Amino acid sequence: MAVEADPETVQFIAEHGGRVYVYAVGDGLKQVKTETPDDRSIQFEQIDGDGFQLFVESDLAQPETWNVVLRHFPHQHLDVLWDGQQPGGGVNLTRTMATEIGWGIDDLLGL
Repeated sequence: MAVEADPETVQFIAEHGGRVYVYAVGDGLKQVKTETPDDRSIQFEQIDGDGFQLFVESDLAQPETWNVVLRHFPHQHLDVLWDGQQPGGGVNLTRTMATEIGWGIDDLLGL
């Protein structure tokens, strides 16, 4: 399993503790945070990125490639895409993964 991020994104992650957490909250909405979630019952798989650690909720499907991106609108924040999905590009992912956890198209597009 690969983790990809450009140098600007890696720097942002390093400045915010060196860890990225990807999980879904009770209503199924995707969360991407640099802080450990308050819900300590969430189990994570740890994946080493180049210069940071990615923690993905164990219940999420595991794609071959995670792409961590830094978004600038409406403020600087991280997003996580997978399996060939490109920042700013169209949706190119396994819809099954999203529907298993209840993500909607806005969540997948990072809106």
